[in-house]
Amino acid sequence: VPGDTYRWHVDADPLTLDPAVYGDDLAGYTNGEPGRPLLVSMLVYLNAEWRASWDGETLFRDPERSTGILVQPIPGRVVLMAQDVVH
Repeated sequence: VPGDTYRWHVDADPLTLDPAVYGDDLAGYTNGEPGRPLLVSMLVYLNAEWRASWDGETLFRDPERSTGILVQPIPGRVVLMAQDVVH
């Protein structure tokens, strides 16, 4: 929806998932821990056209360094990220 915004969030963090619901394989560990599943999200910009006036950028935030990366929504672009990345 044009003009809509999202609050800062993570898509999933295994540390916050309940092992009783998700099982020990998918819950209760740090994402990316060796020998454990890496939970990832994929953004796909499917529009054939995207105008700058529509905004829609995704900002990936690194609060520890007070910095981030801004990704422009370019048609056909794919972004793969760990699910516990703040964006």
